[in-house]
Amino acid sequence: MVFENELERIWPTEGRENGTRAAAIQAFAKANNLSAVIHDPGWGATFKKLSDP
Repeated sequence: MVFENELERIWPTEGRENGTRAAAIQAFAKANNLSAVIHDPGWGATFKKLSDP
């Protein structure tokens, strides 16, 4: 679990309208063989390692 204050350092909420922040988080997860569940705004995200193919 990564909390909002930690996410904010890498993916600031300012200027990230229309889901671009969520898309950036999902792209990071995919690039690192992770899945990401983004919780209610202001709460955080959970990352989970995907099984190796």
